[in-house]
Amino acid sequence: MQSSHEKIIREMIEDDPVVQKLLVEAETRGRANGEAWAQGRLQGLQEAAMNILQVRFPILAATSQAQQAIISIQDAEALKRLQRSLLLVPDEQAARASLELPAQGDLL
Repeated sequence: MQSSHEKIIREMIEDDPVVQKLLVEAETRGRANGEAWAQGRLQGLQEAAMNILQVRFPILAATSQAQQAIISIQDAEALKRLQRSLLLVPDEQAARASLELPAQGDLL
């Protein structure tokens, strides 16, 4: 239960345009920070997938098609699945399939 002092202070804050402007600015910054965090997380997952590919299949990792395939994935869960797949596939051909790339002879 609010005391009368708390109620008065709350009303003063809610009616103050400067305070309201500051709250809107803080919310906007919070959203921007959240979006930046999400983008940074995606980039980290993309880098991890690329690192796995470089360690397991360096020739495939050097192709722009493989790099673009990883960069184009903008879903964190899809990137995690790709990482697991790249760790578990038995050969480069299966890695190509995981990246949805054409067969080796068709990739330059």
